[in-house]
Amino acid sequence: MGGTATALRYAVEAERGPVLRAEAPSAGRNSTFAAFLHTAGGSVLIKGVPDYERLVSAHEHEIQVNSLTSPGRGWAR
Repeated sequence: MGGTATALRYAVEAERGPVLRAEAPSAGRNSTFAAFLHTAGGSVLIKGVPDYERLVSAHEHEIQVNSLTSPGRGWAR
């Protein structure tokens, strides 16, 4: 597991408990990285792109919209 993936996993585990299982989404693959992490505290969708990727602005927009429509859900940059 790469450094970024390890850091993400630790961050999720700190909030939701141990990761029990990880799986790739079956649809909607508009991210360089995407995974469902199933934890003791529920499932979490993690998505991301490198900061030089053309999809960064789309992901930034998604964070802004989702932060307004689903406050407190853990949207992060």
